[in-house]
Amino acid sequence: MATMVSVLVALGACQDEVPATPDPDPDGSCVLDSDCAAGQVCTRNICAVPVGGEGEGEGEGEGEGGEGEGEGEPLIGVLTVLPDPAVEFGAIRLGSVVERVITLKNTGTAPLTVLSVVIDDNEEGTFQSDPSGSQNIVLPVDGEMGVLLLHTPDDGIPNSAELKVLHTGEGQLLSIPLFAEFKGVSTLSVTDVPGELEPNVSVVDLGDVPTGESRSLTLFVRNDGAADSALTIASVSALPQNVGISVSVAGLPRSLSSWNGTCPSGLSACGPTAIACTDDVCVDGAGVPVDTVAVTITFSPTTAAASEAVVSIRHDGNGIADSVHDVSVRGRGVVGQLEIDPPQVTFDEVFVGSTATATIRARNIGGAGVTIDGASLLIPTGAFNLTPDRPFPVTLAPGDEVVVTVAFTPPSNGQFNNVMVWDLAGTTQDPQNILLGNARLAPSIGLYDEVRDPIDLDNATFPFGELFVGRQSVRELRLVNEGAPGSVLSVVNMAVEGPAAGRFAISPSSFSTPLGSQQNLEPHLGLSVTYLPSVLTGIDDEAVLIIETDDPARPAVEVALRGRAIRPVIVVSDTALDFGQVLVGTTPSPTRTFSIRNDGVGPLVVTDVTAPVLGVYTRSTSLPMPATLQPFASMTVTLTYTPAIANLVASSSLEVRSSDLDRGPVTVTITGSSGGCPPRTNASVQVVGDQCVYSCNGGFHACGDACLSNTSPDSCGSSCTPCQNRANSTRGCTASTSTCTYTCDADARDLNNTLNAPQNLSSDGCEYECPVFPTQTEQCNALDDDCDGLADEGLPADAFDRGAGNGVNTNDVCTSPSTAPNVPEGGTGTITANIYPMPSIGGDDEDWYRVTVKEESNVCFPGSGEDFRITMRLLDIPAGSNYDLSIHPDNNSECASLIFINCGGFLGTAPAQNQCRSARGGNADEGFHLDYDGTCGSNDDFTFRVRVRRVTGGSCGNYRLTTQFEQR
Repeated sequence: MATMVSVLVALGACQDEVPATPDPDPDGSCVLDSDCAAGQVCTRNICAVPVGGEGEGEGEGEGEGGEGEGEGEPLIGVLTVLPDPAVEFGAIRLGSVVERVITLKNTGTAPLTVLSVVIDDNEEGTFQSDPSGSQNIVLPVDGEMGVLLLHTPDDGIPNSAELKVLHTGEGQLLSIPLFAEFKGVSTLSVTDVPGELEPNVSVVDLGDVPTGESRSLTLFVRNDGAADSALTIASVSALPQNVGISVSVAGLPRSLSSWNGTCPSGLSACGPTAIACTDDVCVDGAGVPVDTVAVTITFSPTTAAASEAVVSIRHDGNGIADSVHDVSVRGRGVVGQLEIDPPQVTFDEVFVGSTATATIRARNIGGAGVTIDGASLLIPTGAFNLTPDRPFPVTLAPGDEVVVTVAFTPPSNGQFNNVMVWDLAGTTQDPQNILLGNARLAPSIGLYDEVRDPIDLDNATFPFGELFVGRQSVRELRLVNEGAPGSVLSVVNMAVEGPAAGRFAISPSSFSTPLGSQQNLEPHLGLSVTYLPSVLTGIDDEAVLIIETDDPARPAVEVALRGRAIRPVIVVSDTALDFGQVLVGTTPSPTRTFSIRNDGVGPLVVTDVTAPVLGVYTRSTSLPMPATLQPFASMTVTLTYTPAIANLVASSSLEVRSSDLDRGPVTVTITGSSGGCPPRTNASVQVVGDQCVYSCNGGFHACGDACLSNTSPDSCGSSCTPCQNRANSTRGCTASTSTCTYTCDADARDLNNTLNAPQNLSSDGCEYECPVFPTQTEQCNALDDDCDGLADEGLPADAFDRGAGNGVNTNDVCTSPSTAPNVPEGGTGTITANIYPMPSIGGDDEDWYRVTVKEESNVCFPGSGEDFRITMRLLDIPAGSNYDLSIHPDNNSECASLIFINCGGFLGTAPAQNQCRSARGGNADEGFHLDYDGTCGSNDDFTFRVRVRRVTGGSCGNYRLTTQFEQR
């Protein structure tokens, strides 16, 4: 509502005083004359009898005019309205204020008083005036006053009223007609999109809706007529009312101004009733576009059938009262319906222990969703099992399906049955599936070769190898049933297939007798497989023997058949060898050689080269026998002549035997004669021409005129220089490297590892000699006190390493620290332990501790801070050792990292930046401090892990670890 504005017009100068107001009559108060009794008028809000205006006058005079007598006209005020006797407002938009100003003027001959200003016949309250109500405004002659008139339309119906001004002038009441109406033509817009005004919706299809559910659509009814028009929506109804289609609309009847509810620039473009700009449309608090009647149509079917109704919108669009816009509304109630296929599943024959599967499809052929909460077996346990292709519950939309796999795994012989029950929602169906199954014991095929060795069925191969062309080879297969007792195996079919199938044959070609379970390979079926190569191909002849049975695990076994046709040809390079004359003792003995070559197709197997008849001849082959020669490959046979008696003639021969079936053994003849040389000790003689040349035997070398042993410490290796003596040790020589070696005597020990130093370096030998009796207990002195060759071994670990007596080295990893006593505020904790890197306790050692510092009191002044310092020191590090000290988070997953907080170094070292670690060289003391801030009034205890790590050196000597905790 616009703020009322008063228009004040300056009044003329006061000319005459207003007659005194009569005494009020409490029972005669009024506003208009009609409020008074007959014969009375309303004067100054008081009903009274009007007083006549009659008067007489007499006058006497002398003069030229003589005497005269007359009656004068009365003076009276007259109230008129400017500019028009009636006020027309018009209308722009509902709720928008229209202003008009009129002027009241006294056009009479005497002053008048405006007593009241009221609007009559204003039942809707759409008109207002300012001033309004009782007044006491005196208008002199030609005096004026202004009146502000306001009209606020609240519907599209024309409004009229009268402005009545009560005054003391002529007639006492001035009536001014007031009239307001929308002059533009309104038109109806019915759409289902908030930001669109056309085209008008005349048909609504709510589609398929499951019974028991509902679906709604909102229509937006608006005025898209002239800007100064108003459209009244009188009512909205749906007929018939019993088909599940209903409408919901609030606040009717309702008038709508011309719609202007878009807001492309945002909410600022909307009127005061909008609270948001959504999708460029101004909407109110209910989310409805402004100046819009929202009609919600809902379809709630109760039966599976099509429904239709007419939604009628009554309005006064286009200036025609009681116009109707009909919207045809359609919808279909639907339900879900499952089609289950097949209704019965039968497993004709399944072997015990095997699994057969079948599928059942449940398809929704209805119009609504169906929820399958589950599928179960009437008999929960048994041979059947159900597996859906997705987990239950599952909702099937129309046309969707779920597949359930039924697995039948019989535990024993016999017949089995069950019922599959569906748990459904959204349909009245109650389907079931019958499950039937027959079972028998499963057979298992087994294959064995002719020597009763099993054939691997996963890689079954029956090799015939290489066969001389034109010859045949026959091998036997033995078929058995390796299934459980009571099972029966039947051979369904046998065949040989493959590129070289014609070179293989089987006999018999089929078996009609079923096989019972075998015991010691009986009963069995014997199968002969023959390979007969007919031509030389140079490649393997390959085929596959396929044996089909009713073994469920192996319905078909494939046995690879392989062979190759060959024709090797042996060629001996020399069949007559002559050594001539050889002196007895010639070293090396003279040799003669000949070669054996394969000039054929396929490998030649040289099965034997026989020894010569005479023992003075020995033979060796370049390949071990029997030897296989591929085509064009060769081997060498070497004959050695070693005569034992001088002046003899030796004649002999040997045979070369092979797989060349077209040739027999090849004979090689051998001849030679002999002479001799006198022998020498530890020396060998070789005849060179007519000279006997001597050389030291293996393991000896020449020292002067003798051949001395290479292993003697007095003549080590190839040197004649003796090995030096070393204390408490025995000398030795390694001939292959000419190296002197030493071993400590029985009770001596080489403590400094210099016993086997080279000859040009000094050595004190085995400097420590253990007493045999009595031995001593091992001490921490770097000596072998118990004479077992080890120093400082077997000593007891410290209390932290022992892990409460259950072992040793229990605190040498971050994740299993030893718990140290708590360190109180203002106190110091000390740990005495040792690093013991000896094999007797499992190898290298490093110590981990879990330390907690305890705040003694958390009382402090509020707002003040609490600062703490932890000082860590590692003292008494044993000489010759280098230890590091660091602290880590109390967290197994992060304990390998350093704490990145405020750490400072001392003792002449500084840790890495923001890392709590001290790593001084040698056995210097390690240390650092850690500062942290506490919280006033809170528990400021702090737990961390400490690591003492051996970098180098180390012994069983003790160290000290101190932790000092104080408030700074």
